[in-house]
Order: sequence, then structure tokens, then C-alpha cells
Amino acid sequence: MTDLYVASPTGTGQVAQWMSQAIGHFQANRLQEADALCRRMAETEPGNAEIFNLWAAVVLQGGHPDAAAQLLARAIELNGGQREYHHNLGNVLRDLGRLDEAAACFHTALRLEPQAVDSAFELGLSLLDLGRPQEAAPLFKAAVSAGPHVTDGYFRLGVAHLMTGANQPASAAFRYALACETELTDARVNLAVLAREEGRAEEAMQEFRIASALRPEDPFILSNIGSMMREMGREEGPLGALERAVLLAPEEAEFHYSLTASRTYRRDDWRLAALETLAGKLPYLDRQGQIHVHFALSKAYEDIGEPEKSFHHQEAGNALHRAGQAYDEEAYLGGVQRIRDAFTPELIARLGGTGDSSPAPIFVVGMPRSGSSLAEQILASHPGVVGVGEIPDLPLLARALGPDGGPYFPEFLREMSEADIARVGSAYVEGLRARAPEASRIVDKLPENYRLIGLIHCALPGAKIIHTRRNAVDTCLSIYSKLFSADLPYSYRLDEIGRYWRAYDALMAHWRAVLPPDAFYDLDYEALVADQEGETRKLLAFCGLEWDDAVLRFHQTRRVVRTASSHQVRQPLYSSSVGRWRPAVDQLAPLISALGVEGVESR
Repeated sequence: MTDLYVASPTGTGQVAQWMSQAIGHFQANRLQEADALCRRMAETEPGNAEIFNLWAAVVLQGGHPDAAAQLLARAIELNGGQREYHHNLGNVLRDLGRLDEAAACFHTALRLEPQAVDSAFELGLSLLDLGRPQEAAPLFKAAVSAGPHVTDGYFRLGVAHLMTGANQPASAAFRYALACETELTDARVNLAVLAREEGRAEEAMQEFRIASALRPEDPFILSNIGSMMREMGREEGPLGALERAVLLAPEEAEFHYSLTASRTYRRDDWRLAALETLAGKLPYLDRQGQIHVHFALSKAYEDIGEPEKSFHHQEAGNALHRAGQAYDEEAYLGGVQRIRDAFTPELIARLGGTGDSSPAPIFVVGMPRSGSSLAEQILASHPGVVGVGEIPDLPLLARALGPDGGPYFPEFLREMSEADIARVGSAYVEGLRARAPEASRIVDKLPENYRLIGLIHCALPGAKIIHTRRNAVDTCLSIYSKLFSADLPYSYRLDEIGRYWRAYDALMAHWRAVLPPDAFYDLDYEALVADQEGETRKLLAFCGLEWDDAVLRFHQTRRVVRTASSHQVRQPLYSSSVGRWRPAVDQLAPLISALGVEGVESR
């Protein structure tokens, strides 16, 4: 219940006496008596603003926020210069969900009393709720400056920074909050989330463990612990953290989805029964919940050998997800074409090989679900190699090329000098080494970097590029079967996936045409499955790595894998994904048409 500021009674006379009595009744929760006295006072002194302020507090405590808002509006009409009345009305309106009006009230309160820390704090909360964290952060800073031990102020400041992507200041604010209150579990959870996002897995797990000790029945914390166990390749007992999360919150669809990604279901599985029970309540779930249920059921039915049911839920989940996407296919595919147009043979001849010659980077590129996680896991199993996962460094550097106002990447490449391209390469290498300072070779496995093979060739001539490829239909169907955390807006309709595959395939053909024959290495998924050792020896030879038997035991390598393939790369190499079950011809028709006849059997 929101507390409102109520002034102590002043003066003498009958109304002052009633005011004192009414406050006593209010504080003792004798609301009927307090309400009756407020009504009598308002009839006696209708111009007394404090009577309406007190009356608002009484009716609010009685569960009538709309009436409280009307009474506070009346108090402001009578005395608009009283800061507390605006502050009180802001609190009531915020509880009512009228956030813009609430923010306006707190703004007025601060205009009347600029040093009012409480109004600054409440305005900050309102702006956070409105999705305006950049405006909220200075208000929380003001609050903690005035009250350096205000734990919630530091916590909310951290949240504001977190929402704007300012991870370092967010971490600092959460740590200040914990210094004030060591058992502030939400601050610890947020620190864990930040550490997880930044690749500090052990630190993240430690923070989650401490948080779980403080709140052992919190399903959100348990779900994170379970997901991290999967990413880190650690085994759990028969009832792991994700199972416990599902048991504690069986209607939380995302927990079921995370659990299906971590386990292989059986026909008589209690986890499947729980998921099907939730599916029976599908109309009552929000859109995201329905999407998670459909994708979870798709994986579960695939596990138990019911592919038709699995595909049905893929279709339903993808349709729901696509309906919420703003995908400009023309612009997206046009971006691929712009890269082809920019990287001409002349440009390659002028800038090729002029960048940073560091041999540290190994890029694994290609379409999602084409075997890129497997390739990274094999390479990262070599004692001389570290895999750092899917990192955005190179696309961010490419996006930053060019002067303010354009032209931008890739068009700006035409104006770049050898010194410019060398700076790009050096900046990338510096960032890469910061992620794995002790490693001599480092794998960057961002599939979308296939768009930037030409830039890599110019800016990082010492790098090795591995292009993973797989049967077109298998690749596209595997994409369709997954709910990606990354932004892949083309991946939720078969026809759009097919058209994107063709654009990708055309760009790869372009790279083969304009780059030297040894610029990158094609690793065929099907060939690797058929001859693991032979293909792995070729892969290592291309990368300039000595043979080590550990690469054949890649599934035993303990490292963090945060992609959709994290479960698969913990298993020995298997052939069941080659020529996997495919839907009926009519169901496949949109994909086949988009791929074209040649694309169906393409590798």
C-alpha cells in the first residue's frame, strides 16, 4: 500500500481537534471513524486543502485509489504550492498505472522543492516504468548523493544503467547496494546476469548460488542455475535446478522451454506431462508464453519420435513469433547485395592483406545450424586454442566505419586507406586478446560474420576463416525448429529462411570468385560426420595446428557454450541430423520454392 504524506494538525478550534482525532483513527486503521470525521471537516471548512489530503490517505488505505486521486486533485486546487500534495498524487497515479500523469506530478513536486530526494526517487521509478532509463539514472544519482546509504537508490540506479546497456556502472551500483545490504538478493542476481552475459561464467554461477542460498525456492534463480549448468557442460542429479524451477512454477512457460533444451524427454516423462498440462492452458498465456510452449512441445515430441506433432508445434510457434516481428526482407537481403557490390576485385587487390597480421583469430562462419558450434568445439578442444563464442566485435567495428552522416559500411570501404583498414584489424585483435589474454589462437564463432569475409581478408590477413556448410534443406529446417535468442528475423517462415539462404549462398559464391583460393576453408557437416578424423585433420592443417587426439573427444571438453547447440556438442558425433526427417511435400513447398530446384540438394 502506498503511503501518503499527512501533516500533523496545527492551530486550535473544533476542526483542529477533529483533525487530530481523524489522524489517530487513521493510524489505528479505524477507517470508518476517520472517514466520517474527514467528511464532517470538509463540510465545515471546504477550503482547507489538508483535510482533503488526509481524506485521500484514509480512502486509499480503504482500497479506493481512484477516490484518493480525486481528493488529492481537490487539495491541489486549493493549495497548488504544497509539494507533498503533488508527490502524493503522483504515487497514487503510479499505482493506478497512469504513469505519464504520475511523472508530471513528481516533476511539479521537484519544481516546488528541487532538493526533495523522495520526489526525485519516485520520478525515477516512474520513468523506469515508462521505459526511459536514461532520464531516470540522474534522479537516482541525486537520491543516493543525498542519502548515501539508501540501498534501493543504488539498486534502482543499477537497473537504469542495465536497461541502457551501461554494464560497468550497473555492476558498480549493484555492488554499492550489496555493501549497504548484503542480503539484497535482486542485486546479486543482476550481478550474476551481467557476469553471465560478459562470459564470466564461474563468477556468474557463484553469484547465482549465493542468491539461491538466500532464496532457495526462487524458480527464476533456479532456472538460471540450470541453464548455466547446461552451458558449462556440467551434469546435475536426477532433479536438477531446471526441474525444480518447473515444479515450483509449472505455469512459467520459459522454464519448460529451457528444460527441453537441456534434457532428452521420454514418452512416460513427468516433464512431458507437466508441459502438456500447461499446453492445455495455452489461451490464457501471453504471446511469449505460447511461443515457449510450442517450441518446448516441438522439442519434446521430436525426442519421443513423433515428428508430425513436433512440426505442427514448430509451425504454430514460428507463426506467433513472426507475427510480432518487424522484418524488412527487402532491406535485409539488400544489405547482403550491397556487400557483394562493395567488395569488388579492385577493392580486394588494393586493400587485401594490408591489415593486422596477427595469427590469433580463427573465424567460424556460415548459416546458423550448419555445424558452426561443432567446429568451434572441435577447435577449442585443442590445447592451443580457446573458443570465445559468438561475439559482436567485428560487426560493431564494421558498423562504426565511415564519417558521421555516411557513407557507411560497406560503401565507405571505397574511401578507406591501408592505414584505416589496419586500424580496424588492430582494434579487433586488441578486443579479442582481452577476452582470452593467455591464448595463442582464439575462435570467434559468429555465423553472421560470413558477410564480413572480405573485410577479414583485408583487415586481418593472418586470420583463418572456417566456413561451415550443410545440406540446404536440413539447414533451413533446423533453423525453423529453433527459437533463437539472437536477432534472426528471417528465421520464422520457411519461405523467408529459403530466400535468405539463397542470398547467403550467392555471397559465398562471390567470396570464392573475388578472394584467393585459400582465403577460407569449407567444412562440410556431412563429410565431417562420415569421416570425423580425416576431416578434422584437414581442418587443423588449414589452421596451422598440430594434431592432438583431444579434438576427437570434443564432447568431453568442459567450456561454456551459449548457443542452441550447447546440448549437442556435449555428445559424440552422430549421424541422425544428416537427412533428418522432413515434413510432407506440401508442408515443405514454401521452402523448396524459395530455395529453388538447385538449392534443394546444395551443400
